[in-house]
Amino acid sequence: MTVAGKQREENKSTEQLNLRMPKALLDDIDVIAQILKINKSEWIKIRLGELVYEEKSRLLSKYHELSKKGLLEKKEVDKIIETLYHSP
Repeated sequence: MTVAGKQREENKSTEQLNLRMPKALLDDIDVIAQILKINKSEWIKIRLGELVYEEKSRLLSKYHELSKKGLLEKKEVDKIIETLYHSP
């Protein structure tokens, strides 16, 4: 598959968000992106992905403890595990 074809395929599984962010935060992000020589939007996507993965891992750990105590069903833990390891 060509690069253009791959990009079209990836675009099919994305959703555009309209976010309002404080100017000072955007300025900080711009400085970071310039230092790393990466597009600002790309840096935001990468960091957001890392933060989401970390949060899902944290929740999984917490939910695992709750399931051991019988406060959470196995199917709920399985769903968290599935989304943690099978999401983009």
